[in-house]
Amino acid sequence: SDGALVTIARHSGVVFEFWRARDQGGVWSAQFGAVNSLHGSGWGGAATGSGASRLGGVVRLAEIADGEIPHALALQSDNACPTFRSPALKSDGSSDRADCIPEGARLQLDPAIDLEALGLRPGELAVAQAMQRYGGYLMDVADTPLSVSFERDREAAAGTVGTTYADAGFRWDYDAMEGVPWNRLRVLS
Repeated sequence: SDGALVTIARHSGVVFEFWRARDQGGVWSAQFGAVNSLHGSGWGGAATGSGASRLGGVVRLAEIADGEIPHALALQSDNACPTFRSPALKSDGSSDRADCIPEGARLQLDPAIDLEALGLRPGELAVAQAMQRYGGYLMDVADTPLSVSFERDREAAAGTVGTTYADAGFRWDYDAMEGVPWNRLRVLS
């Protein structure tokens, strides 16, 4: 439903980010747009509920192919508070649960977990290792308890995740990665 679209002008280092982008017979429209720097911190764009760039923290196709994600991840949740913490600039959260998480919060998978012993699929292992090493920032609201942003495989046939993701064990674009012990997440101060 977000219709997220990111376009990069590499020669100038400018990132154009759109929300609810749609192609209607070759004519593109969007309900919101923002401009960010490819060389910046990833914060300050306003294209997400927290003010984070849509590009920052996205798991890239090449990273899945390499089996290593060398950065913090972009996370979304249906349990985002209406408040935020730095580095977020704002929040579109509305959860009033006692355990809601402010946008901008950095979550980490317990580093004491022996991930190699869990028999994770290659994609799950790459995501879990990144969540242990770098964590992930809650950047936006989603219709799910927790989601991770991935680059779309432009070569994938309609209705599939594509060869790279399939080879890494991902079964669909909302794969639950149920082998990862998500109940062992913590919010860092």
